[in-house]
Amino acid sequence: MSKRQYSDNDKAVALATLDANGGDVRKTAKALKMPESTLSDWSKHRGVNKEVTEIREVKKKELSEKLEEVAYRLTENLAIRADSELSALVPMKDIATSLGIVVDKMQLLKGEPTSINKNLTDEERAQRAAEILERGKLRLVK
Repeated sequence: MSKRQYSDNDKAVALATLDANGGDVRKTAKALKMPESTLSDWSKHRGVNKEVTEIREVKKKELSEKLEEVAYRLTENLAIRADSELSALVPMKDIATSLGIVVDKMQLLKGEPTSINKNLTDEERAQRAAEILERGKLRLVK
């Protein structure tokens, strides 16, 4: 059985995906259907050249932008469902959970913290949620 050859782009995409998964090699390797040892080596800069590192940064930015678009769409969906007369019948928990996951991954790719500051008051948290919903509504109007 021959070893699979990976292009610089393949390596960069895998490493960007690893970043989005918070460095979880097992989860990322499983999702990408590749050996954990290979991904682990790349994460330790073994078999990774300067071009891969540069492409990785581009891929992280692209992935972050795609996730941001998904976050806006999920936010729009939540706003529409919340305004619906049938909102009590529409399960929004899964959408809200997906939104949280997408935002976490987006923040990981940008090198930003992923947890809400525990010092925030309930009022401050509510204000942040309202800002996100408002951004989603503004995008709906455009």
